[in-house]
Amino acid sequence: MAVIPMPSITSAAEAMHRHVLLIKSGMATSDDNIYSLIGILTFIALHPSGDLSYARSIFDSLHFPNSYTANTMIRAYAKNPNTSSSADAALNFFINLQKHHPSPPPPDHFTFTFLLHACGRLRDGQIGRQIHGLGLKSGACENHRYVENSLIHMYGKCGLLEDGMKAFDRMSDRRDVVSWTSAIDGAAEGGRALEALQLFDTMTTEEGIQPNEITLISAICACSEVGSLSLGKTLHDIARANGFDLSPNIKTSLVDMYSKCGCLITAKEIFESITTKDVFAWTAMISAYAAHGFCGEAVKLFDEASSEVDADDRMYMAVLSACRNAGWVKECYRYLNSMKKKRSLRGGPKAEHYGCMVDLLSQIGRLDEAEIFIKGISPNPLQNINESDGGCYVEVNGQVYEFDNRSMQQQSTAAWYCWEEVKERLRVEQGYSCDFVEEEGEIVQSEKLAVGYGVMNAVAGERVMVVMKNKVGGCLCKKCHEVMKLVSKVYGREIIVRDPVRFHFFNYGLCSCQDFW
Repeated sequence: MAVIPMPSITSAAEAMHRHVLLIKSGMATSDDNIYSLIGILTFIALHPSGDLSYARSIFDSLHFPNSYTANTMIRAYAKNPNTSSSADAALNFFINLQKHHPSPPPPDHFTFTFLLHACGRLRDGQIGRQIHGLGLKSGACENHRYVENSLIHMYGKCGLLEDGMKAFDRMSDRRDVVSWTSAIDGAAEGGRALEALQLFDTMTTEEGIQPNEITLISAICACSEVGSLSLGKTLHDIARANGFDLSPNIKTSLVDMYSKCGCLITAKEIFESITTKDVFAWTAMISAYAAHGFCGEAVKLFDEASSEVDADDRMYMAVLSACRNAGWVKECYRYLNSMKKKRSLRGGPKAEHYGCMVDLLSQIGRLDEAEIFIKGISPNPLQNINESDGGCYVEVNGQVYEFDNRSMQQQSTAAWYCWEEVKERLRVEQGYSCDFVEEEGEIVQSEKLAVGYGVMNAVAGERVMVVMKNKVGGCLCKKCHEVMKLVSKVYGREIIVRDPVRFHFFNYGLCSCQDFW
């Protein structure tokens, strides 16, 4: 039987047309044309203009699918950005193929690479561990760099950093830049930003591995979390040295980093240098304005961005944060209603979006309205909000220190004595006194320890910036807010506190939020 020649395919429409020709010729299922059919399936499954449903119909027509065609479908489902259910579809496709097909192709290392990617997208560590076990049982995961890198990435996305680091440690002689990047990204996403930065330092200084663009983005994001301006500038220099500083993705991460380190002007300059701004760039700058208290600029920029890109849930979160920080109830309702009507936002507003409205109503004393608002949300997404127990970071002379909300005897002795010295000076000069006795076993807010350590150890004249982690209650408490005002007045230093909602710039006993937060 003659083979129909198939030159390279350039569009999904062309691929479908060629498939029709094969069907009409009666040769669609011929072994002689199997490679032509595989080429059509591959293009339609993986090309951005393709059609997964059509690709699936071609796959289902194959009497004896091989590992390549099965992997093509799993890869297409696992990495399809157009639907949130595609990662589920990848796993279901694999399970059904292995269970119900009369001749299922055996999974190989590519199969497990794509399946682990799907588990990472789902943030489902339980299924990820099962896939890992199946891979070990089949032997496909053993000493294979691609699979091991996928394991590190998957466990990091699922918040199982210890499991990811075990996989990372086992491949000590096979690590490449992807391995290191997966570990750095996993630590950063898992709330262990300092570990991420330590990994980056080890990779570049001890192992001599040059970072790629994705590695730098992960490191810059970790730097943003701890608020280290000095390290952020170093990473910016590394980006320049490696020619990455012109990348829109690097620039967007730098906008986020500089804004979160308190340098709004620098963040704005980098934002304006991005020639083609995507939704992530717009969101980074809107968030920056909102956090720094320039809420009018944030709303104006959101409206401008909406004419350029399709606003997603993160971009809406940024403008809702601006409305909350400014106390604008009407505008907050307007943007929430806009989200509900937007077809591209599947499921409408999420817990964090509703949370902005509840925060705002509570903040301005409209508690009855806040209660009615919560009751009107069905099902109530606010009950699913998860926050950590708190803690904070402070950078002192280029070194980042981490403090937790723990009892005194567990805290750094040096930090405790610094806070005691600061507290005594506040008492003598400003009449400050605690509302409770800070005795052994009592909780000392980490923000106080951090600012005390900062003002007693930082170079004279240097600002002290404290970065709070997400915690129950969210914002800087009223007592700590008053303490920061007194410290800035008595020590003549600029004290910056970045809580999970906004920045507070304390100077000469006053705060930039004007005591509204």
